[in-house]
Amino acid sequence: MVLLEPEKFLAELEKCLNASKAKKRGSVFFTMKRYDGRTKPKPRDAAAAPEASAAHKCLVRVTYGNRKLSSHISQTELNKFQIAFSALMRHGLSNIGKAAVAPGQAQPPAESSSAGTVNKSPAVSASTSTAAAVKPTKSLPAPVPAVAAATARKKGKAV
Repeated sequence: MVLLEPEKFLAELEKCLNASKAKKRGSVFFTMKRYDGRTKPKPRDAAAAPEASAAHKCLVRVTYGNRKLSSHISQTELNKFQIAFSALMRHGLSNIGKAAVAPGQAQPPAESSSAGTVNKSPAVSASTSTAAAVKPTKSLPAPVPAVAAATARKKGKAV
């Protein structure tokens, strides 16, 4: 694993995203977690443990194929890094398309430019409105009773 400075890390991440986009396949895995500077496990004796530093860092890792990158981001640089990272991810993920329809399934109907408009004149019958012309493709399955009850309890409703 290669430990890089934040600016160099973002540049290498951009290369990984561009390589993934050029191949039109592959996955770029990104992880982010708190890092306190320790490289060894905590000792069992509390007296022998060194004091933790007040400023924690963030450990950022990226894996693309067999390529692994990592960086430590301090608290002071974290906002700047996240802004640059989010802009990079928006650019890198801009070409993700919709999933292809599996063979044997019907293609969803193409939307026309007038599909989003609703005619408000009272003379138009309901059969010509766009809402009546759209057919539902699939209905959602009924919720599982145990899950519905747990959700209701979380929201504070009586079951």
